[in-house]
Amino acid sequence: MDAFWKRLADVLMRHCDAVHELALKDVEFQAFEATPASIAMEQFDSMTPLEFEQAIATLVQRDGHAVARRNGGARDLGADVIATTPDGRKIVFQCKHRRPGGRPLGSSPVIQTLNGTARPVHHADIVIAVTNPSFTGPAEELAAKQDIHLLHGRQLRRWATWGVPLLDVLWIEHESGQKVSLTRNFS
Repeated sequence: MDAFWKRLADVLMRHCDAVHELALKDVEFQAFEATPASIAMEQFDSMTPLEFEQAIATLVQRDGHAVARRNGGARDLGADVIATTPDGRKIVFQCKHRRPGGRPLGSSPVIQTLNGTARPVHHADIVIAVTNPSFTGPAEELAAKQDIHLLHGRQLRRWATWGVPLLDVLWIEHESGQKVSLTRNFS
């Protein structure tokens, strides 16, 4: 039994710095969550589809991107929110709000329409479909094949609630070649 406790102590000592860093990140996330710039997942669930689109636009703007369109409509051709990054890349979002406990979002027609219009019609560099519940397997497969980012669940929480910048959450390299950071810089 002593060998077990020695091995456990060795493992804990090797990972002490990493555990400490995680604890500090958790404190940082909790502090951001208490600010008005944070949107809780429960808030998304109580929104209307229009409010959801506008919340996404607000988050995009919070990250320092210029928002050209804050919400879509019947003739939006798959683009509810359109923004430009500081380095000039165009981001096109398709936002689909569902009631709590609603079905996952499928590939037809949402992802298919977004795939057919985001780059050829809207000239997007980055294409994102965002929803408050989840996506189906076929939606994930199509999105992966077409370089469409799906944003929901834990990733949406990291961005909206904890303030991690969108491009970092999606692991999109900055145009300057700058590596993404995993946390917001509060200085």
